[in-house]
Amino acid sequence: YGKEELGITSGSGFFFMLLSIGLILSRLAGGRTLRRGLIHQNAAIGVVVALCGYLLFALVHSAWGFYGAALIIGLGNGHLFPAFQTMFLNLGTNDQRGTANSTFLVSWDIGIGIGIIAGGFIYAGGNFETAINHVLFDGFVASLSDSYNMGIIIFLVLLGALVSMMNKAGGSAAFGRWASTHIKSRV
Repeated sequence: YGKEELGITSGSGFFFMLLSIGLILSRLAGGRTLRRGLIHQNAAIGVVVALCGYLLFALVHSAWGFYGAALIIGLGNGHLFPAFQTMFLNLGTNDQRGTANSTFLVSWDIGIGIGIIAGGFIYAGGNFETAINHVLFDGFVASLSDSYNMGIIIFLVLLGALVSMMNKAGGSAAFGRWASTHIKSRV
């Protein structure tokens, strides 16, 4: 959008930096409200702020709107995601938290996938075949053909392989044993 509609050729890194700053700032403020048990208020704030950010992104066609939306969307998502995750985890008992967490994350990813397909369907004017072709070939395949994106994907695959190798070699268990003897506080 920024490149095609606004003519911003080198600002995607700045967009995601502002998004990250918004996430960090909202986690600092939202973490306190979550610890005080104000989960629903935190979620409501996140929904309203994120909606404002998306409206700014859609309605203000300028660089200020583009980058301002990134910061505001980050602020909203920083409140929204932890609040919903906490609500979901509170549905289970302590021994079910791992399952609840993985179910929450999988459902979040499925929602993102459905949203992408729905966006393609809307873009295609209701034609399902055009929507799938647009999402797969104009979106997914076009992104994979970009060398920058492939570099990120290769890095993430190598990072995942390294983490998996460390786990299989016992690195996580060794760190757990070290931490249990050296870390005494709970905070």
